[in-house]
Amino acid sequence: MIDSIERTFYWFSSFLLEGDALAHTQLRGAVDDMILATTSDDLISFIEINGSRKLVGGLELDKQIAAVAAKLAQVMKSGNGAQHSFGISFRSSPDGAERVLRELVAPSVATAERFGVPSDRLDYFDDQVKALMSKCTDEQVYLCALTHRDGLSPAEKKRASEWRFEAQGKFIKAAKGVRLNDDHAQNPRVPSPMLFPRHRSMVSNLVSALRGDVDANGAGLQVRELDCGEALNLMRRQIDATPFPTSWRPRFIGDRGTVASTAGTRKGDSANMLPPPLARQMVTEKYRELFVDAEIAKKGQWHFASVVLEVPPESGGEPFSDLASMIGREIPWSVSFEVSPNGTSFRQADQMYGGFVGGFGDTNKKIRAAWLELKRLHKSGDYVCAIRVVFTTWAKTESGCVDNLSMLRSSIESWGSAIVSNETGSPALAALCAAAGFAKRNPAPYIPGPISELATMFPMLRPASVWKTGQLLTHTKEGRPYPVAFGSTLQNFWGTIGFAPSGYGKSFLLSMLNYGILMSAGLDEVPYLVVIDVGPSSRLVMDLVRGMLPERLKPQIASIRIRNDKKYTVNIFDTQHGCDMPTQVDLDFQVSVVSSLAPTLGEEGDRFCAMVIREAYRKFGRKSPDQRVWQRSFDQALHDRLEQSGYAFSEKTRVWDVVDALFDMGRIDDSILAQRYAVPRLSDLVGAAQSKVLRDQWRSAITKNGELLIDVFIRSITSAQSEYELISGFTKFDIGPARAMSIDLEEVVGSMNSEEGKRRSGIMFMLARRLGAKNFFLRWDEIEEIVPDRYRTYQRDRVEKISAAIKFLEYDEKHYTSGVTGVDNQINVDLRVGRKYKTVTMMFSQLLADFPRAAVDNCYTYLVLGTGSSASTKELQETFSLSESEIGAIEKECTGPGRVFALFKTTMGATSQVLHTTAGPFMMWAFSTSTDDALLRKLVTERLGYLEGLRALAKAYPSGSARKAMELYQNKRGNDDSDKRTLPEVFADRLVSDIEAVAA
Repeated sequence: MIDSIERTFYWFSSFLLEGDALAHTQLRGAVDDMILATTSDDLISFIEINGSRKLVGGLELDKQIAAVAAKLAQVMKSGNGAQHSFGISFRSSPDGAERVLRELVAPSVATAERFGVPSDRLDYFDDQVKALMSKCTDEQVYLCALTHRDGLSPAEKKRASEWRFEAQGKFIKAAKGVRLNDDHAQNPRVPSPMLFPRHRSMVSNLVSALRGDVDANGAGLQVRELDCGEALNLMRRQIDATPFPTSWRPRFIGDRGTVASTAGTRKGDSANMLPPPLARQMVTEKYRELFVDAEIAKKGQWHFASVVLEVPPESGGEPFSDLASMIGREIPWSVSFEVSPNGTSFRQADQMYGGFVGGFGDTNKKIRAAWLELKRLHKSGDYVCAIRVVFTTWAKTESGCVDNLSMLRSSIESWGSAIVSNETGSPALAALCAAAGFAKRNPAPYIPGPISELATMFPMLRPASVWKTGQLLTHTKEGRPYPVAFGSTLQNFWGTIGFAPSGYGKSFLLSMLNYGILMSAGLDEVPYLVVIDVGPSSRLVMDLVRGMLPERLKPQIASIRIRNDKKYTVNIFDTQHGCDMPTQVDLDFQVSVVSSLAPTLGEEGDRFCAMVIREAYRKFGRKSPDQRVWQRSFDQALHDRLEQSGYAFSEKTRVWDVVDALFDMGRIDDSILAQRYAVPRLSDLVGAAQSKVLRDQWRSAITKNGELLIDVFIRSITSAQSEYELISGFTKFDIGPARAMSIDLEEVVGSMNSEEGKRRSGIMFMLARRLGAKNFFLRWDEIEEIVPDRYRTYQRDRVEKISAAIKFLEYDEKHYTSGVTGVDNQINVDLRVGRKYKTVTMMFSQLLADFPRAAVDNCYTYLVLGTGSSASTKELQETFSLSESEIGAIEKECTGPGRVFALFKTTMGATSQVLHTTAGPFMMWAFSTSTDDALLRKLVTERLGYLEGLRALAKAYPSGSARKAMELYQNKRGNDDSDKRTLPEVFADRLVSDIEAVAA
């Protein structure tokens, strides 16, 4: 009987209000771009909280919570102690992950489309989104900060009333005969001007404190103040489960193109000229309240159920992350906190009751003791506030909503023994309270407590990326998408190092990264990317992208495997087209290589090598009588083409004459070919070292062994000519139009167990750098002086275009050159000046010790996939001053493929996080380096085509590998050796046959 009466009353209440959001909202309208006014003449601003920049845990967590609590307490204590309050909203929706992920990959998809990639070749992006959807959720957190009219002093309230009366009179006079219709239009009334400076100052100081570094008593959060449109978009997303565009924003008074609220002509009604109320724009359907197995508010096809916090966790405040971990991705849910000042002034009846009957019964004694403790904390300086907390979940069906509510409730009650209730009497209001700052009332009870403890429950310390988009899309263990950008304005230096023991997934991570680079947001052309590798893994991403691109762009992607063959010869002394002298950057590079060839010259070695190189260029320069004479044997085909064009050769025709003649004819490629024979070779350094200029200055210089420096140099270079044929002659290998390339040095590197082997590897790394990145470090103002007049326009246009483009230079397997001074010096230069030339330099290896300390110091991005030993972990902690939480995360989480600890130095402060790389079957098959899978991929793609083959493999073996299937097949086959095919051949034949059978 009582239940029936109660339900009838609830139904009548719901029918009377009609579930109309306008009846519940406190939002009136925008008073400027960043501030909204409430119906109580208060001011409200919104701050988006992306989360913590650094990995949260242990002492750092305590510091961040303390900083948040201290700042909120400081604000609430200001003025008369009733001036400001706050609201905090959190929302997690697994169903929203797809929208977020597709928005994150959309810029890369747009790049692929600009390249001309057909829609049926965009498998990678769909595969990436589908894989991440199973791990990610759509999370959002915001804080609203209010400045209340009630916080004014009596004198200020009087002046505010006078101002309001005067303003109202002016409005009536200016808009004679116009009625303000709050039910159908936004009200243009503005709160007292006295509130604005206080409010703006409060918000500005709050944002600064939340952003501040933890070491400087800041909260270390990534936050930004939202404009009114952004804020209401976020609020609507809190209370609307129906997908709507991220770009949505409501209409405000004064917006261009603003439409009236009514279509009719209601004379003298403000609805004819002003936009609809904000609540009606944000909540476009009315709620219908259901009192069934649970209190539910139905809006459209969605059902919402809420619980309010009645008793907080026993400790006073459990970490929010604990609750979020318990719920995970199982259900969509939200929570909102209303934080009010002067907590001891709330629930006066409870206090009075505790005082009267505190001596009777254990429960009453506990109530009285709790209030006494709050008063003691308040007197001791620990600020006491009051919170009201509403949790909400939703589903499309009533039963689904009840199930979700049951899980939400049980998770909360396991969260430090908290107690919640679904009995609010107003489920629609409770659902609207999910958006902090929206509703004027709240069905949750006030819970007073010290903010130092309650702040632990606030959802403000979620991990967050400082980038909106990036080339590498990862996620955190909490399921938050985490894009990482390389070469962005958020870092002052672009150097990157990464390391991992063998088997920790470094190659796969680099493939994902390089694919992201090749499809970076905003590109109109294939980007410049050079990957220097030892092994075939870097070729895989080039194969994938080449398979996607239209025919006209395929030549811009190259996979090069250097062999010890003269056809791969690259002359490190080649110059920019038309120039007979090197750029300073090129000279520094050449010195690094030559000093590596002559490692025993001593401290003066680099200076001597530089002088020898300059002398060699002088000898073969345009003005030198010793410059080379053209010979037919240089390039028979080029000679014949030039003769056929009418050019008259003579015995005294110089190579530079041929270069210039071809350029003047507009035959740029031929001119570049001819120039190969005009510049010095390695062997020419011997003659340059014996020139009078060098002899006069270095005649008596000796090395540590007592030998003449010049003699040691000549002997070293003479020996190098036979040992390093690939850099000893005129250039023969040409990368053509390639802009992105992988260069595999596996066949030419030396042993890692000897100094000579490492030196050889270093020379080969420098050869690859020269081959792929010789144009990366160019600026017109730096080469203008060495460019002849006839080449100036051509070179200026070319260099400015190259210098404007971002470029990527990667050194993988750095341990092959560990300790080689010339290589280390060159990499240090690349890192130090990289951003100046818009070049991102990256190094990857197995151990931190493989990198020179100077290179480590010049990097701002560090990727640690694992350490492998306690000694390496200790070295890592000492090098980067990592916290115990960060080291603990590396040891516990970075233990195999798919996890990487990332540390970034950014303009927003240091950022760290353990990131997860999740791949789908298409991606795994594209980048797999396991022997059997790689061979199977090769056999299948050769027969079906590259992309079609990957699709077939991904469908047949969605785990990304066929190795388990091969093992089962091998076990069944036993000792039967009648089939001479290898396992990959057997599986390739079966897969192709199945596909052909279906097609037939």
